Amino acid sequence: WAKMKAWSRTRFDGGWAAITWAREHGGRGGTPAQAILFAEEQAAFNVASAVNLVVAQRLVRRICKDCKAPAVYTAPEIASLGTNLEHVQFQRGTGCDACGGSGYRGRQGLYEVMALTPALRRLILRGGSVEELRQQAVDDGMLTLRMDGLKKVERGVTTLEEVVKETAG
Repeated sequence: WAKMKAWSRTRFDGGWAAITWAREHGGRGGTPAQAILFAEEQAAFNVASAVNLVVAQRLVRRICKDCKAPAVYTAPEIASLGTNLEHVQFQRGTGCDACGGSGYRGRQGLYEVMALTPALRRLILRGGSVEELRQQAVDDGMLTLRMDGLKKVERGVTTLEEVVKETAG
């Protein structure tokens, strides 16, 4: 990685710059759209032609299968997420010997995968903002980290608290 970081700073290749940015800033709220804009500072044409895909990942704790039980959230708590999850049967771990009393056992990834579509490439060349890039990517079918997390909450893989904690901001 050290060679890659030095190389991407001295000779621009959009793909390596985006990967380097994601590695350096991914743990501090970096998103694929922000990685594209970082690389775009180098040269918009290079980014639009060199990058095909940008990925963001966060890890959340998995609910322990041995002590999984239904959980209840109030309507204001659910409404604060800006989505309709009233039909979801929420789960939470109660704590057992298998999970050491935490209610969690193992980790699960949340992924945001942004494929550069022709519309996104045009937006990059025009100098679009992070929000414009993100909205276009969602319109093109990208799931945000929050969306992916909420799907995993619906399937009973993790808790709502974990998703909110890891996707805040």
